[in-house]
Amino acid sequence: MRDVKTLLAPLQYPTSDFIFIDEVDPDKEESKEKLRQSRLQLFNLIKSHKPAEQKKHKDIDLEEEQIKKLRKRFEQQREAFERDQKTAQTALDNVLEELKKVKEDERKQRQELQN
Repeated sequence: MRDVKTLLAPLQYPTSDFIFIDEVDPDKEESKEKLRQSRLQLFNLIKSHKPAEQKKHKDIDLEEEQIKKLRKRFEQQREAFERDQKTAQTALDNVLEELKKVKEDERKQRQELQN
């Protein structure tokens, strides 16, 4: 695995690879010559460029049917989660209601004992 710092480092180009054109005046011979030189330099840069080697890492084998199955499975899991969440919320509400009743009964018993 390659170093992230190396992968994200900016590319460096020599200044000789840069092409600068001050102005383009079709009437001036100097301008025409600069343009010709720039085109030639650009052509040479393109010609000397070596494309990077392309490596095949792994095939992507997701077919339409597989994607549909995955979506359906995901939807079923989401629905099951929602049912479980509702069941858990109902159980929690029941426990809280029961706790309120116990506290109320305890408060009544204390009042009876104090009287």
